[in-house]
Amino acid sequence: MKIEIWSDVVCPWCYIGKRRLETALAGFEHREDVEIVYRSFQLDPGAPRVPEQTVAEHLGAKYGGGVTAGRQMVERTEAVAAEEGLLSASPRPSGSTPSTRTGCCTWRSSPAGRSSSRP
Repeated sequence: MKIEIWSDVVCPWCYIGKRRLETALAGFEHREDVEIVYRSFQLDPGAPRVPEQTVAEHLGAKYGGGVTAGRQMVERTEAVAAEEGLLSASPRPSGSTPSTRTGCCTWRSSPAGRSSSRP
């Protein structure tokens, strides 16, 4: 079976999904019959090359609810990532909006965790 995964390297949900697939495949009896092919996809081609807002500001403006809602989205994403053994280890300036054009956030495993290689 061939699985093609289209994802944006700055999308934390894409990486969470990658981790969940790895976990599922680890317990799959026919894992050796699965081929995974990663493809890149830019979720927001209009993203600025230079971050203009914090992640919370950007999310709150894009999806509504302002910076408070944006902070809640960030906190929820971080909580789900932590459940998967992932911690954010972003090299970006604190709070800046990630962009495929400007470089991505990186993730690493928690101390008790699994590897976190990116596609």
